Amino acid sequence: MEIAMKKWEDICAVIISSEMVEKFQFDTWIDPISRVSFREDTLYVWAPSPVTVRVLENNYTAIIKEATFKVMKKEYDVVILDPSDEIPVKKDVVPASKILEPRSDTVLNPKYTFRTFVVGSSNKLAHAYALMVAECPGDANANPLFLYGGAGLGKTHLSQAIGHFMRDKNKDANIIYVAAETYTNEYIHSLQHKTTERFRDKYRNADLLIVDDIQFISGKKETTTEFFQLFNELLMKNKQVVLTSDRFPKQLQNIEERLVSRFISGITCDITKPDFETRLAILQNNCAAEQVKLSPEIIQFIAEKIKSNVRELEGALNKIIKYLKFNDEEITLSKVELLLKDYVFTESDKEDLTYDKIKEEVATYFGISVEDIMSSKKVKNIALARQIAMFIAFNKVKNTNVTAVAREFERDHSTISHAVQKINNAMNTDEEIATTVQDIISKLTDE
Repeated sequence: MEIAMKKWEDICAVIISSEMVEKFQFDTWIDPISRVSFREDTLYVWAPSPVTVRVLENNYTAIIKEATFKVMKKEYDVVILDPSDEIPVKKDVVPASKILEPRSDTVLNPKYTFRTFVVGSSNKLAHAYALMVAECPGDANANPLFLYGGAGLGKTHLSQAIGHFMRDKNKDANIIYVAAETYTNEYIHSLQHKTTERFRDKYRNADLLIVDDIQFISGKKETTTEFFQLFNELLMKNKQVVLTSDRFPKQLQNIEERLVSRFISGITCDITKPDFETRLAILQNNCAAEQVKLSPEIIQFIAEKIKSNVRELEGALNKIIKYLKFNDEEITLSKVELLLKDYVFTESDKEDLTYDKIKEEVATYFGISVEDIMSSKKVKNIALARQIAMFIAFNKVKNTNVTAVAREFERDHSTISHAVQKINNAMNTDEEIATTVQDIISKLTDE
């Protein structure tokens, strides 16, 4: 430990002398670190508190890595751990001195567990499948597990959660997590240096193989052939394979049909954009983890505005948290709007519609009056029309939000949020409502 800390002091000296960060940043985030460990080609750094883990991960990992290289004359991966975390257990397939360079990172992100995954309507099924695979790895009916969807929606989180679950049950499990790009580079390296057998042995001995962004091997004929053979061998030995991609297997281009057919032979499941309630839960959980208190109004604003993916949602929250740490003042909604101006989704997909135009079109479609929509009548037909009007207004009027819609319809926030969520869910399950909403939108936008 003393030797490691001496090296760490040298690394800190490089960071300071090279002016990689401002002094106040160094004093706040790096100087308080009092425990590090060098293991093989990884530097483990224990953050002084759970709150600072995310700060170090998001802003200082690359800086620490660069300074470490200057001191150690060797590249080290940098892993930030909570104060109570232990170094993740990993099983070497071959002696450390013989592992290929570049090699895959088999150290799982300690934050990517089932416990920290927020389940919502957009990922509920994927979460259930992932948990099933974790509990019964290698089951022929669920092998491989193929998770697909856009960036930042939780595919990597779920796939690594399986790894954590399996490792908790069996400390000796050989779990390999690798990006498809890294796998490809390793294979090319093995061809160049005539070490293909060592390369193959490394992956053949996996109890769980997780390959992220498998679409990267598209068009790489030799790599896909190699992976096809590995894939078949692991499945024959009842070893679990988990793959992630940005699209459904049959939409992958320039990949042999025989490999695509293997991808869909187990379970395929998509993860879509998180709904409002899931986004709200993610923000609340992250605030609790970071011990940060934000007003419900601010949390709701972020959840309403950042709809694209979880990564951007957390990035927006992190920006606010950083602001709070360096500014001793109460944060207001107007300040949040300014801070997040680059995160908030664009309005280019919204129409030049007015609330009155929407109310009139919905009223005409349902054969009622605008007064009925604005009333408190609970007749089923009127209540549905009112909710659809709120849903269309929220999604199609430029520069709107729950507050504006609530004001326009003379309702409170919860009523609007409930209506929007109810119609959004119905659009996916009730064909009649989906058709009704689309018909009204078409009439509004075709005029």
